[in-house]
Amino acid sequence: CIVRLHMDHNSIEFINPETFYGLTSLKLLHLEGNMLQELHRDTFVTFRYSHIFKMSSLKHIYLSDNALTSIPSDLLSSIPEIESIYLHGNQWFCDCNLKWLSELNERQPGAIKCKRDRNYPNGQICPLCTTPSVSRGKDILQLPPSVFACVPPNIHSPLKIRNSTLQEEGD
Repeated sequence: CIVRLHMDHNSIEFINPETFYGLTSLKLLHLEGNMLQELHRDTFVTFRYSHIFKMSSLKHIYLSDNALTSIPSDLLSSIPEIESIYLHGNQWFCDCNLKWLSELNERQPGAIKCKRDRNYPNGQICPLCTTPSVSRGKDILQLPPSVFACVPPNIHSPLKIRNSTLQEEGD
């Protein structure tokens, strides 16, 4: 049975949602240093019953140093015993779609890990926001959920008529 799986630094761009299905003893998964841009919500499911009940035996997931900008809010819903997830070195878009990550950090402090490294301030590198600009460079773990907001786009149309009134026909 496979307990630890190292798939790090392999230029992996995509993981099929059923890749780890059947690996019910899998506890640790290293995927750091790849080229992952997206993850399906069922990526880490290791056991499934009738497409309804989905579980994962994973406890430790390494996703650092990929090309992730967001991850589905229900990605960890099938992993009730998650102990650590490493997310640093990605280009996180810290909007309302990533708010759940901040909420997870409040519910399970210490589950989202930082990499210890003396070359960084405070001796560690944590997941940082890349956008929006108000959060750029800030540690996700230090931001309250209220910061993770989605702002509707401001659309500027060249067809917009300013300071004019339309007169009805016949005036």
